[in-house]
Amino acid sequence: GLKDTEADRDFLRGWLIALVQSDGKGGLNPEDEKRLERAITRQMNMPEELRSLAGLREFLGHADPMGLGPRLEKWCRGNALGWAFDGERDEVRLDGAITGVDMSQLLEHEEVCAPAGAYLLYQVTQILDGRRVVLSIDEFRFYLKNPRFAAVVDNLLLTVRKSNGAVFLALQMPEHILESPLGPSIVAQCQTKIMFPSPTADRAVYIDGLKCTEGEYRAVREEMAVGKRRFLLKREQASVICEFDLGQMRDYVAILSGRANTVRFAEKLRRELGDEPDKWLPKFLRSYHDAKD
Repeated sequence: GLKDTEADRDFLRGWLIALVQSDGKGGLNPEDEKRLERAITRQMNMPEELRSLAGLREFLGHADPMGLGPRLEKWCRGNALGWAFDGERDEVRLDGAITGVDMSQLLEHEEVCAPAGAYLLYQVTQILDGRRVVLSIDEFRFYLKNPRFAAVVDNLLLTVRKSNGAVFLALQMPEHILESPLGPSIVAQCQTKIMFPSPTADRAVYIDGLKCTEGEYRAVREEMAVGKRRFLLKREQASVICEFDLGQMRDYVAILSGRANTVRFAEKLRRELGDEPDKWLPKFLRSYHDAKD
C-alpha cells in the first residue's frame, strides 16, 4: 500500500480528486479541498490495515449533495464501485523478479480501469532504483480514457527512461493514442516504434501522427503482407523491416501467448497439480492441442 510520505500523499490527493471528478460534475470547491487534505492526513496516520475510502469519506461532509463526500461515496465499501478500491487489504505486490497483473476483467469497467492503471503504474515508479526493469502494458488505450489518470502514464515514461528501464506500450490501432490529449507527448517519448502490417492504415495517422516517412507508411500498408510475420522497426533516423517467424516454436508460443482455451486448460491443470511449472507444464505441452474454445 501507500506509505505516509509526501510523495505518496501528493499522489493520493491527485488520484482521489480525479476519481471524484470522473463523474463529470466539475471540480472541487476550496472547502472540499481543505477537508480532503485533513482526511488524507488522518487516514495516513492510521495503521495500513485500518485505512479505507469509507473511513476517509467520513471526514468529507454530508450536507451538500454535490460535495466531495457524496461524490466519493459510490467508490466506498458497500456501494456500487466499492469493490474496486475499498477492499480489506491492498493485494498489490511488486517485489518479485517477474510480476504480472491481469487487467482483463477491469478493462470491461471503463470507470475503474484508468484509476486502477494509474495506481499500479505509480507503484511501479516507487520501486525504480536504477536496476534494469522492463514494463509491458497491453491494451494501452484503456489507460488514456481519463486525462487526469493518463498524466500518470506520461510521467511514468519519463521516470522509467531515467531509471535504466524500458516500457512497451501495446495497442491495436495508433489512432487510440493520438486521440488522447497526451498522445503527442507519449509518441515523442517512445523513440522506438514497432508497427505491424495494416492494409487499412490511415495516411494522416502514420505520417502526421507517428511521423513516418512515405516509405515507412507504404511498408505498413502495402509491402509487408499480413501473415508473413514481418514488422517495421522504426527509430527517429532509420527503420528496417524485420521477420520474426516462430513457426518452429509452437509449443512455446502456446505458453507465451495464451488464448482463452489454453488459459482455461492451464488453470485447470494448476488446480489439479499445483502451481509449480514442473508439475503441470509437461501435461500442458502434451495436451494443449485438444483444449476446446
